[in-house]
Amino acid sequence: MSQQFAPVGADATQTFALNNEANEAVAIQIFVVKREVAPDGTETLTPADADFLVFPPQVAIPAGKSQLIQVRWLGTRTPATELTYRVIAEQLPVALVDRGQTGGRLEILMRYEGAIYITPPNAAPNVAVASAARVDTPDGPRMAVSLRNSGTAHGLLDQAVLTVAGTGADGRPVTKELRGEDLGPMASPNILAGNKRDFLLAWPEGLNPQGVTATLRTSYVR
Repeated sequence: MSQQFAPVGADATQTFALNNEANEAVAIQIFVVKREVAPDGTETLTPADADFLVFPPQVAIPAGKSQLIQVRWLGTRTPATELTYRVIAEQLPVALVDRGQTGGRLEILMRYEGAIYITPPNAAPNVAVASAARVDTPDGPRMAVSLRNSGTAHGLLDQAVLTVAGTGADGRPVTKELRGEDLGPMASPNILAGNKRDFLLAWPEGLNPQGVTATLRTSYVR
């Protein structure tokens, strides 16, 4: 699930559909949390109850049925940059039917997370290389690349190409293009507005470690 909200107007309210494909009724609670992402990709989620109205916040959905959930933005009407949250649908440990069991039962509670973006008008991503350098790791030399999104909207990279320039063993200029599998997790990351992400890539063969530069060419999934 991913949904963009406008900070004001009709699109400041969005509707989500919860479908119960289980063979019995389930109880679900829905809430929204603030989302922050560290350079290594680790997410931190914090309560955001004051920023949204979720209706209904708790539902019981019969087997094979659906329930519409309305989520309304209550925060600032004029954000300078895109704001990021997660909407979470979490199953509650409530037995809605008598299963007639006296022994133990293993309960697997489901949790689904979706992305919410509060996007101001004309917001757009601008992801570029902040730094690139060789680092030594227990697995051998790697290229440490930092990408920074200086734009006002999240940037989900698509068809990214990293152009690395330096010199070869003979001192002559060398240029290499990395794409697809060569980029590993850097091929299609989602970099939030104003955020930086760090990646370790295989060191390109035949490239001296000194004086390396890198540039990024990419489009974005919107």
